[in-house]
Amino acid sequence: MDNVVFRFDFTMPEKMKLIIKEIEDQKKLALKLEDEEFKVFFAYSKDDLENKDESNAFSSKGKKCYNHNFWGCIGSNCELYACGHRTYHEVKSFGSLLEKSLKEIWFSTSRLEKVEDLPDNKCQFCSPSCHRRDCMMKFLSDLGVDKSRYLHNKYIERKIAPELIVPPIK
Repeated sequence: MDNVVFRFDFTMPEKMKLIIKEIEDQKKLALKLEDEEFKVFFAYSKDDLENKDESNAFSSKGKKCYNHNFWGCIGSNCELYACGHRTYHEVKSFGSLLEKSLKEIWFSTSRLEKVEDLPDNKCQFCSPSCHRRDCMMKFLSDLGVDKSRYLHNKYIERKIAPELIVPPIK
């Protein structure tokens, strides 16, 4: 093993608040184990752990879900879900992979309509990595197509085509 990632069960926010000092102490001890061949990572920042606001990194409240664009989750029942957190709570799947192909289910009108309403009341808890992706996707979607293309060409492709030049972001 060359690395370890520490996570906290973010479905227990009240417990997290009670042991935050212990979490920070354990993080310090874990970092002492690092060397050139072994790295220690933490899934959550101190701000993530200390944020007591209901719309923090562990909550889906007031957010739009973009994560269904990045992955799907196949449950132990061979059904396709938007994410691992939706394989419980009697959430209806997008369809069975025993009956249809992944491509068929993924591009189905039914799946595309269902993801428009995410997060819903079954999404009480959400991973901070999802929160970070959602923030990034919201930023990109707010930019619009022209600004997104401009930035992609400027910073990724390192070229600016005259038809892609748009006013700078304010």
